Amino acid sequence: MEGLNLDQLRNDVQSGRVDTVLLALPGERGSLVGPRLHARHFVDALGGGAPYGALTPDLSTLRRLPWREKTALAIADPAGDEPAATSSRALLRRQLARLDERGLRADAAFAIELRALSGDGGALEPLADGTAGALLGTLASQLADAGIPFESVEGRAGRYQLRLPPASALDAADALVVTADAAQALASAEDATISFMARLDEAPGSAARVQLALARTHDGSPVFGSDQAAFEQFLAGQLSALRELSLLHAPHVNSYKRLAGEPPAIAWSRANPATALRAVGSGDVLRIELRVPGADLDPYLSLAAIVAAGLHGFERELALEAAVEDAAALDYKPRVPTTLREAHDLLAASRVADDAFGEAAVAARLDAAREELAEFERVVTDWERRKALGRG
Repeated sequence: MEGLNLDQLRNDVQSGRVDTVLLALPGERGSLVGPRLHARHFVDALGGGAPYGALTPDLSTLRRLPWREKTALAIADPAGDEPAATSSRALLRRQLARLDERGLRADAAFAIELRALSGDGGALEPLADGTAGALLGTLASQLADAGIPFESVEGRAGRYQLRLPPASALDAADALVVTADAAQALASAEDATISFMARLDEAPGSAARVQLALARTHDGSPVFGSDQAAFEQFLAGQLSALRELSLLHAPHVNSYKRLAGEPPAIAWSRANPATALRAVGSGDVLRIELRVPGADLDPYLSLAAIVAAGLHGFERELALEAAVEDAAALDYKPRVPTTLREAHDLLAASRVADDAFGEAAVAARLDAAREELAEFERVVTDWERRKALGRG
């Protein structure tokens, strides 16, 4: 992704084009959270390392954010080992480092469904097609200005799918987080709402599709199309570990509102939409596609889980079961978890997760799930009111 280099940022600060730097950790639900710094102070402090000791800016992520007035972004990583255990971006970095030890790198692409709605609170209705088209056109234009590649957007009646092109795994996750920030900011400015909830209402939920391929670091050559054993072991690792790592793909209570109706089967196919995994393309463009996450995914966690599962397949030299193209043949296949509590319990017992991420990182994910479950269980829902008052 093309963004800013440090000299360009200095020039922008000098000219007044940029007066603020958002030093952001990717937060819960893909948000960008962190201090807003005086840009001149940020630039001057870079010579001494991290300008604010708890955060280390990744200068490769510097870019202007056209949807935030006179603001540039630097995505940060937490300094030190303990904070890094709770950082999903740091977890992805660790898994990519494990791949690099094998002379491999991961490239990824995302397709994500969203809802475009009129109003920013109360009753929400689908945004008119013309208004949504203009909003999404502005999104594409401003992402291009920010150096974020954008492939396509399609849809109607308030439901749209965004596609981002393949990039290195870390860059792809960064791009999705920045895209979500832009979409929500631009919608808010128009008194509209962009929803990345996995399921907003009784209509079908909003999914994400995560595609990943491996390449050799020394020459960039694709792996899956030229090494059948590597492809099969990597995909077999996904099937072996998917249930126990589901919390990393679907981290919220609402994630399972989308999955509960027709949970994907733990199987793979070329074209069967009911399988959790698909093989897409062939030859040099052969890649795997995970179909479990919703639009509320944490892209860093999901990619980290895919890489960890694939490495598990390599380490165990797992054999790949046959593809399942017939929907009826899925009746006896295991399914992904359908509640956050089930996913929590599976992750808590996961040896794959402990080995890949470390006990501290797994504990942080389990704590977050328990906190969300406890909060959810305290909330009185509209459904309970309707049932208790005899109105539903």
